[in-house]
Formats: sequence, structure tokens, C-alpha cells
Amino acid sequence: MARTRGSKEHILADLAASLSKSAAVVFINMKGLTVKESQDLRKQCQQASTQCIMAKKTLLRKAFQDRNIGDIDFKQLAGEVAAVFSFTDEVTPAKITAGFSKSHEQFQILGGVSLTGPAGVELLSAQQVKLLAQVPSREELLGMLVGTIANPLRGFVGVLHGPLRGIVYVLSGISAK
Repeated sequence: MARTRGSKEHILADLAASLSKSAAVVFINMKGLTVKESQDLRKQCQQASTQCIMAKKTLLRKAFQDRNIGDIDFKQLAGEVAAVFSFTDEVTPAKITAGFSKSHEQFQILGGVSLTGPAGVELLSAQQVKLLAQVPSREELLGMLVGTIANPLRGFVGVLHGPLRGIVYVLSGISAK
């Protein structure tokens, strides 16, 4: 069914608003997914504070050109394209789409864009998006940092308990005799 001009303008406004707030965008091919599977993907995106918008390639191209991100050739993207916008970090949409692609064979990651990197706007290939999905999240990295900081303290406490432990072993050996 053809969309009216008003609905296209509404979708374009949603795309522009999401693009202005996002840190990264991952493009996916939703061709072959059932309605239930696409709803599951949208629920996963919503739970992770990301947004999945399915739109025509021409509307995506226009939204990106309005933001001066015109290096993406949307005609080369195959199938029914959807964009997953992340508002917090660059890793979240890559993790969601990579996890979803493991359980759905027809689902395909097409590429992405990092909007907040040190080099500014950076285009990502599908392979780079999959590699980005393997990077630990911010919370996991903070947990690793806390563990690294706490590890020497645990060792220090173990050293302090060493002499006391030795005395306990000697006394238990004497009481056993």
C-alpha cells in the first residue's frame, strides 16, 4: 500500500529526531521475518533503550542527507531495510542485532554508522558491526575495572591472615598430639 505524503513526513520527522539523539545506527535487512519476529526485535530494542524504525530507503537517505551524513549508498543495501538507533552507546544496537541474527537465519546485518566516535561520523561494514557486538558493554567494563582494583586488596588481606592462619595450624597440631 502506498503511503501518503503526510505519513512519509511523519516517518521522516521520527527518523530525524532519532538521528539527532543517537550515538550509533545499525542497518538490518528484515526481509523474511514474520510479524511476530519483527515485534520481538522491536521489544528487545525497546527494553535496551534503542529504537527500531523500518522505513523506505529513500526516506532513510533523505534523513541522513539532512544531517549531512551522505556517504551511505542506500541503494546498495539489500532487502527491506530497518534502522536500529542507540541513544546511549555504540555497542548496544550491535549486540541486539547480532544476538537476534543468531536465532534467525534470514535476518541480516547490513552495516552501520557511528555518530559519536573520535573521528566524527564513521561508516561501519557488517563485519565491523559484528565485531563491535563482541565488545563488552559499559557495565561489564566497569565490573572488570572494580574486580581489577579489588584483586590486590584481596591479596593483601590474604597476606595479613597468613601469620594468624599459621598459628591456628600449629595450635591445632599441638592439640591433636
